[in-house]
Amino acid sequence: MLKRIGSRTANEISGVTRVAHAISSKPLSTIEPC
Repeated sequence: MLKRIGSRTANEISGVTRVAHAISSKPLSTIEPC
């Protein structure tokens, strides 16, 4: 599923060449921005 999402995002949005997924079990409010 993640591979499909990344490929579609890179193919359909102009200027996007790479997609990175940050996967964590922590709640969103506790994740530091990259």
